[in-house]
Amino acid sequence: MLEKTWNFVCYWYFRYCMVTELYMVERWEQALINGFMILLFFLLFYFNYAVLLKAVSYLVPQVADDSFKVNMSYRDIISQDQPLTPQNAHKTFGGGKH
Repeated sequence: MLEKTWNFVCYWYFRYCMVTELYMVERWEQALINGFMILLFFLLFYFNYAVLLKAVSYLVPQVADDSFKVNMSYRDIISQDQPLTPQNAHKTFGGGKH
């Protein structure tokens, strides 16, 4: 199992080197570029977490509310007679500042 996992990782690293053409540069250059790619990945992850998540929370205030709690199951929600709208969501889910 461990050998299969290692072969899988090696295969995808090989493909990454082929696509980015890292096989043509020296080891220290590969390390520098790989470090830059990892840094770029984590900066994009942080941006999505810190900035985009906050921006989306302004667009959907009911979901971003800290007191938002689900009191009913999905089956209970879809079996209701009235459609779920932002105006009646606080009645269905409870919580919220409405």
